[in-house]
Amino acid sequence: MDFGKQLIDEINFVRTKPAEYALKILSYEQYFKDKTLSAPGEKEVLTKEGFGAFYEAAHHLSQMFPVLPLKHHSELTKVAQEALVDIQKITDVHGASQLNMDFYVEKWGFVVGSFNEAIELGSLTPEHIVIHLLVDDGNLDRGNRKHLMSPNYRLLGFATGDHKVFGHSTVLAYARSFYGHSEEPVLEEDHKKEIEEKKQPTEIAKKPKHTFSMTDDHEVTTDKGKVTHHTEIEKKEDKKDGYLSYSYYKSTSTTHTSEHDQLPEDIVKIDKDEKVKLEHGKKFKYTTVKKTMKDGSVKTETSKTEIN
Repeated sequence: MDFGKQLIDEINFVRTKPAEYALKILSYEQYFKDKTLSAPGEKEVLTKEGFGAFYEAAHHLSQMFPVLPLKHHSELTKVAQEALVDIQKITDVHGASQLNMDFYVEKWGFVVGSFNEAIELGSLTPEHIVIHLLVDDGNLDRGNRKHLMSPNYRLLGFATGDHKVFGHSTVLAYARSFYGHSEEPVLEEDHKKEIEEKKQPTEIAKKPKHTFSMTDDHEVTTDKGKVTHHTEIEKKEDKKDGYLSYSYYKSTSTTHTSEHDQLPEDIVKIDKDEKVKLEHGKKFKYTTVKKTMKDGSVKTETSKTEIN
């Protein structure tokens, strides 16, 4: 089957059957070892969040209502192809973030309504491209997932090809409506309604329907005192018209105790890490204590406790 056809089918699979697609994402747990993903047919990847991000993506999809499938659009594909040529010249991820999609859009036509793009580097198959965009590992706002699952888009353009650094690269262009320069835009009734609704003030819910937290504490104790670093990532969810939206917030704080702690004579430093992880719907605290001895050796102990 043609690669482009497979890619569109994969995208429309998750848009029209999100709960069913969630099971596919959960099946990737077998390919993880710690934070390293070794999926069949793909290069080994060291993820930032590990399988927890995959589980979180599946959790979201299981709660989402289906949205309309995307239709392939030839002019949007030209936009994506133009962008791909420049993407193939970059040597790092930062270069991809500097891409100006407006330049390519204006060359081929104009957008009416919503528009956005996605750039995926490294994945070789349509399934892995879609899954990596849904999981959006390391991106707290999960922007790629929001766009892939947004009901605001109706059209899709895409381009995919080899990359000298990442092996493979893919560009997706989403739009509600797209017209060539010689075409006259015709607004659909539901699009007119959407524009009118955007003019009205929106009431923001004071209480989110669900909050999810991940904490990460790192504590170091020496004969000069104790320093603790605390990081928390909080996710707020809200449902409107069956569409799940969410935001992430990250905060970090540091505390320092100047008083000398009484360390055992044979220990010069104690490192303590506490992390809260979500596994199969349950929260667990992982505590790792690393003791640096005077003779240079290091002793490490790890414990796991379920949090109610």
